[in-house]
Amino acid sequence: MTIPLAIVRAAGFFGVLAIIVLSLVPGADRPHTDLPGKAEHFIAYCSTASALAFGFRTRAAWIRIVVGLTLLATSMELLQLWVPGRHSAISDAVVSSLGGLLGIVLGGVVFFRFAATTP
Repeated sequence: MTIPLAIVRAAGFFGVLAIIVLSLVPGADRPHTDLPGKAEHFIAYCSTASALAFGFRTRAAWIRIVVGLTLLATSMELLQLWVPGRHSAISDAVVSSLGGLLGIVLGGVVFFRFAATTP
């Protein structure tokens, strides 16, 4: 079974949109999980990067995705300085960026695994 590229790409872009919205929502209005904040950051960026890596299947695209998600993580942390009930932390941006990097690796592995088994 193959997943259409449009669906995978849409999932990646939805992940970016969700990161932006959830990063800029005031603290009292943001949904919370039982996970530590850094784990939420890591998972959000990792899953988004995986979808984007699987949707955009070149190494050049993967580099752009990692750089873009790193810039997104940094800008979201800076913008949180002006969002009530939120705090900004360099460590959050680092964890988010590492999640994005791992997501690219995982997405690339999945892509190459499927490419090797597809006739």
